Amino acid sequence: MYRITRKLEWVLDRLHGFAHHPTVKVELEASERFLLTFALMEKLIRRTLTELIQIKDGQLTQHDITEKQKNVDWGNVEGWWRKYDPKKRKLSEVLGNNGEFQKIETWARMRNVLVHGNVQKYGQEYEDELISMHKMLEHIKTTFEAEYNYCGWRGTKFT
Repeated sequence: MYRITRKLEWVLDRLHGFAHHPTVKVELEASERFLLTFALMEKLIRRTLTELIQIKDGQLTQHDITEKQKNVDWGNVEGWWRKYDPKKRKLSEVLGNNGEFQKIETWARMRNVLVHGNVQKYGQEYEDELISMHKMLEHIKTTFEAEYNYCGWRGTKFT
């Protein structure tokens, strides 16, 4: 996630600061903001899918949910969504079929290469995506609340 030009000591100091001074405000790099934003997006999608599974399959144990979620990744989330969506739609259809899901898939690939150290570019590429990602988060939240009366966050519930 960090440029190889960063010294390991810098990275370790930064992580140490996160761990030992959680109330200190830290300016995050674009790649860090990208990862955190995508993690939130993925969490909203997975939590909403979990609720759809609970509704269709009844009250499941945490073990049952974990086992089902192990099988869900970006390559097959569309099929899983179709299976559990009350109207049998894929996630891309729920989000509007205007390229939203393809954009999320692109961000998932960007996240993977960043996390696994296969990226050659840092900074601006991720910075450029952040505004679109924030708009997508709002779109996901609004769409899920309208469709399911739940967006993957506490305080909202299915009816």
